[in-house]
Amino acid sequence: MGKNFKKIAVAALLLAVVGVSVGFAALGTTLSISGTSTAKTNSWKIEMVNINNKRGVTPATPPTISGTTLTYSVDLNSPGDYYEFTVDVHNGGSLPAKLSAAPVVTGTSSYITHTVKYSDGTEIKKDDTLAVDETKTLKVRVEYKTDLTAETLPTSDAPTTFSVSLTYVQG
Repeated sequence: MGKNFKKIAVAALLLAVVGVSVGFAALGTTLSISGTSTAKTNSWKIEMVNINNKRGVTPATPPTISGTTLTYSVDLNSPGDYYEFTVDVHNGGSLPAKLSAAPVVTGTSSYITHTVKYSDGTEIKKDDTLAVDETKTLKVRVEYKTDLTAETLPTSDAPTTFSVSLTYVQG
């Protein structure tokens, strides 16, 4: 009788577990979440436009824009000679932009200075923003230094290649 009782108890326990499982499943509910999403069309278009306000000596090659590159060439004959102009940077895309780093400037020499600032004279720096459809004007200036002495003047032509890199990323 002891063996039969154990078998009956085990069978009853298994039936109870199966019954509870079926009962729980019968009371369970599946939740479904559905919806739609649309990624709208966006565009990225940071460009230089409108070269203006040219001052100083006549450049050997006037400033021109090709894509996102501006080039020019100027001959400065004596200390104090300079060439200066403005160029607009425009955000024609649908996303705000910001500078990922401070501008990278190359091409200064002991005779020539090159500067690129905003037209109001403030420095261009990392994290400066350019909103959608916003335009900021940059002033580019190249100048033959005036603080040179007879001993520090160049003894032959000293060409200097100048470049500035402005890297905009999504703001």
